Amino acid sequence: MSISMIPDDVIEDVFRRVAPRSLAVCRCVSRAWRALIDDRRLLLPRSLAGLFLNVNPLDKPEFLARPAADSTSSYHMPSYGMIDDHCNGLILQYDCVTNPATGQTVYLPNRPPLPLLDDKHFDGRGYLVFDPAESPHYQVFLIPYLYDHDGYSSSSTEVDHAHDALMQLEWPPSPFVLGVFSSRTGRWEERSLIRQGEAAGTVADDMRMLDVDPASNIIV
Repeated sequence: MSISMIPDDVIEDVFRRVAPRSLAVCRCVSRAWRALIDDRRLLLPRSLAGLFLNVNPLDKPEFLARPAADSTSSYHMPSYGMIDDHCNGLILQYDCVTNPATGQTVYLPNRPPLPLLDDKHFDGRGYLVFDPAESPHYQVFLIPYLYDHDGYSSSSTEVDHAHDALMQLEWPPSPFVLGVFSSRTGRWEERSLIRQGEAAGTVADDMRMLDVDPASNIIV
């Protein structure tokens, strides 16, 4: 395979693992590599002013920094729960996106109902998508997941059977209709995705992948 056929995102992922001195050598290999390294700012120094720590999902994240760190260290997150996601310097909490470097917070409109899914059994988790090299705008994808049946008690046998049946459905479905917020338009919209190939598994398989608690993590 010619190296020109390898996607830029894959090459970038490799470059990010290379020491700066070797990366500077790679920059001299070709115009394409030089443009990739420059456009994605892979050689720019990155300082660690501090980190956000999710200790308790019910409390706002703690910010830890050296006393000499810049003004970011004095920034306080909005009074919400845990950090749901982060991407290229932006942080997503339940209904707001924050840039800690500038202190700017944007509150999202109310989340829409989950398209084509029963809200009694499913909830949505937000995921942030942002690439400043491509666009100044970001998107939030609302990915549905099935409520953990063990997390609540139910005296309804009908509810139990419905939950068990949902656990056996293929995942992801096709078409997969998601709620997507765009900072370009400032509103939520539905986006339909068609699966390529077979399903990755079932809803039960997806729930096992979510066993790791996202409330306990470190955001650098």
